[in-house]
Amino acid sequence: MQTSLNEDINLSAAARVIYQLGEELISDEFVALAELIKNAYDADSTYVKIEIDTKVVTPNGIGRITIEDNGNGMTQKILTNAFLRISTNFKKIEKFSPYFNRRALGEKGLGRLSIQRLGEHITVETSPRMERLEKIASKEDKEFYHRYNRYTLKLDWTNQFKDDDKDISDVQATCFYEFDNNCKKGTKLIVEGIRNLDFWNFDKKTESRIKTEIFGMVSPFSQKNKQRFLIKINIDGRTISNHLIDEDVLNISSDINVRFKFSEWNLKIEILYKKKYFYRILDKIILCMEKNGFDPPCVI
Repeated sequence: MQTSLNEDINLSAAARVIYQLGEELISDEFVALAELIKNAYDADSTYVKIEIDTKVVTPNGIGRITIEDNGNGMTQKILTNAFLRISTNFKKIEKFSPYFNRRALGEKGLGRLSIQRLGEHITVETSPRMERLEKIASKEDKEFYHRYNRYTLKLDWTNQFKDDDKDISDVQATCFYEFDNNCKKGTKLIVEGIRNLDFWNFDKKTESRIKTEIFGMVSPFSQKNKQRFLIKINIDGRTISNHLIDEDVLNISSDINVRFKFSEWNLKIEILYKKKYFYRILDKIILCMEKNGFDPPCVI
C-alpha cells in the first residue's frame, strides 16, 4: 500500500493582482503617464501627443486619454509577447533603441500597469516601421508583416481583473490584424473610462508637475536636432509643450547647477548640489542595501 505521494504544483495568481501591482508600483497618474511617454521615447519617436478629455462620454465610461507617437511601432511578436507581458525583460535585452540608438528610459516593463492606472478600457493601434526593426524582428514577424501591417489590440480591465476567482492566465485581449496601404506608422494608445477624473484638473500645480516630471525626462538641448523629442499635452483644451527651452524649468528640474566664470585667462567652475541630489543618491544606496539583504531603514 502506497503511503506517500509527490506532486509538482504550478504557482498561480489571481487576475486582480494586476490592480494591486498597479496601485503599489505606480504611485499616481503622472507616474503612469511618464512611463508611457518613456515608451514612446524608447520607440525612436520624434514626438508624442497626449489628449486628455475628461468630459467626453465613451462606450466604456466617462473620459478618454489618447497617447500617439510616430515611433517604430510594434511587430506582432512584440505586441503579444512583450507588450502583453507584465515586467518583461525586453528592454534589458534591447538596451538601446534600434534607430536613434537612444538609451532606454523605461526599464521596468510597467507600461501595462500604467495604462490600468489611467483607465478601464484600452485600445492599442500600432503599425511597425519594419525597416527600423530589421535587426530585432523575427523571420515570422517579417513574413506576418507582408500580410498584415496594422494591428489593433483591445483589452477591458473592468470585468476581467476584478473577478476574485479568475486566474491571471485566463485574462484575454483581442487582437485584430489587417493590411492597409495608407496606415500611419507608430503607436496610438486610447484609454477610455478615466479612473480618476478629478486628478486632471488643470491648475498651476498640474502645470508645474508636467514641466518638472514629464518634460524633465528629456534633454531640451536635443530639441533642434534629428533626435528631438517633442511632448505635447492637451488637457480639456489647454495645451502645454516642451517645444521651447524654459530656463526656469531647467533650474527646477535639475539636481545640480554649474556656473562658469572666465576672467584673466582663468576658468572658474562652481558646482552647486541641491538637496534632491543627495536624496536621490541616498535612495539609490538604500535600494542597493535592500537588494543585498539589509533591512529597510526605519525612523526612530
